[in-house]
Formats: sequence, C-alpha cells, structure tokens
Amino acid sequence: MVKVNYGSLQTQSSSLSPASQSRVAGFRSLISAFESFGGSAGELLGSGYDSARAYATGVMVPYYQGCILYSEAVAALLCRRT
Repeated sequence: MVKVNYGSLQTQSSSLSPASQSRVAGFRSLISAFESFGGSAGELLGSGYDSARAYATGVMVPYYQGCILYSEAVAALLCRRT
C-alpha cells in the first residue's frame, strides 16, 4: 500500500509546469545559439569551424528539439495524473 499526501502532490504538480517551461525556454535558447553559430559561415573561416557548424546544426539542434518534445510530454503526462 502506498500512502500519498494529496496536498503535497498538488503542490508538486503546480510547480512542475513553471519548471518545465523554464527548461524548454533554456533549450530554445540553446537552439537559437547553435543556429546563430551555424549561420556564421562568412565570419568564421576554416575547416574546423565548418565541421563545428555542421555538428551544431546537424546534431545538437535536433538533439535539443528532442529534449523539448520529451520535456513537454513528461510535463503533460505528470499533470494529467494529478
């Protein structure tokens, strides 16, 4: 048998949404920074920068987009249960 403190559960679920929104905003900020770096082809020259830009836009941006989807799904699931 599991005992649940309903008041504590309500408090936790109400603080989950702002925390999730803050996390998603951070991920969006990272995506914006990577996309900005990816658009710096005329400013930063060299094969090292080319490789870093390709990695930033081809790997990191989709990774953080996935993190946003995951964070939103977890928040929706947990908020639905309360």
